[in-house]
Amino acid sequence: MAPQSVADLASALPNNLRYLSALVARKPDEFTAEWAATPDEAFSLYTRTSTVNLILSWNNFLAEQGWPFPAYLNHRDEVDVSKSWPLTRWKLLRSIITGKRILQTPLLAFALKPTPAEREQSTSNAMTFLFWRHSKRIFQYWRRHHLLKNKETIVDSISCTYKKRLFAACMPTVLGLLDFILRNYFQTERLNVSIQTLRNAFEKACILPKHLKSGSGIWDVKNEPENTILFPSLEQDLRLPGVFLSSFVEFGSSYYGWYATADPSRQAPLNRHAIMHCASNYWSLNNAVKLLSFFDLTLRLERVLKIVIHGPAAYPQTA
Repeated sequence: MAPQSVADLASALPNNLRYLSALVARKPDEFTAEWAATPDEAFSLYTRTSTVNLILSWNNFLAEQGWPFPAYLNHRDEVDVSKSWPLTRWKLLRSIITGKRILQTPLLAFALKPTPAEREQSTSNAMTFLFWRHSKRIFQYWRRHHLLKNKETIVDSISCTYKKRLFAACMPTVLGLLDFILRNYFQTERLNVSIQTLRNAFEKACILPKHLKSGSGIWDVKNEPENTILFPSLEQDLRLPGVFLSSFVEFGSSYYGWYATADPSRQAPLNRHAIMHCASNYWSLNNAVKLLSFFDLTLRLERVLKIVIHGPAAYPQTA
């Protein structure tokens, strides 16, 4: 059953997030080389803190540059190649060409570019290439997803408009599909329920992206008032789901914030209201890929977000 109001959900969020924490796998008694590389795997596999910190550092960097976390990547590959630093020119070139292991590329570009504008452009180039390199697999994943059964035509339309650079058609369609997914997560047919609902609940509960971060993110909020600390120790954090969830909240807050003017000189970052009200300077490759990446992140957070919204009712804890 869906929460009856934003206030009800905001009140339930702290306990629901702590319940989510209780479901996440903790350090086993005996070492195992297996580790969770996706939010779903985190319920059965432990991810050690050093790996969480590495992935969190990628997320923090990309958030600073205005990008959602690329949940579609094979993060085991990303972590494996990061251990081979320093990269030779050939290793870096091979990573870029394959598009499989290049999260370190924007990080390297960030270190080499002297101005914020150059770093932002370099990161955008890397992230749009990264999505393009994986786009076939991403759209296939969407087509096969159980929540998008009978929505294959819409997925194909999004894929086609992206490939043909018809961003004015692509982006509003993605937003409609986002609303459809969130209604499923909320278990409601009410058309006024969207990411805006979840965003408003997080805002009302005063829960920010930093409160969800795992690993080293725990220490970043240590000096805050005790009542704002959801996870006081590494043994209680959200592990990998915390990284993905913090990115979701970060970009959900931005994308679904209030939009009040069509004046290009006063427009906010990528914004749902701006897109729906035809602010034409939003029709770009960068913005399209950001929105597509955010949709993909939302889809891969299905189990996590259902627990965030419904708590134990979504996935009862078994004995």
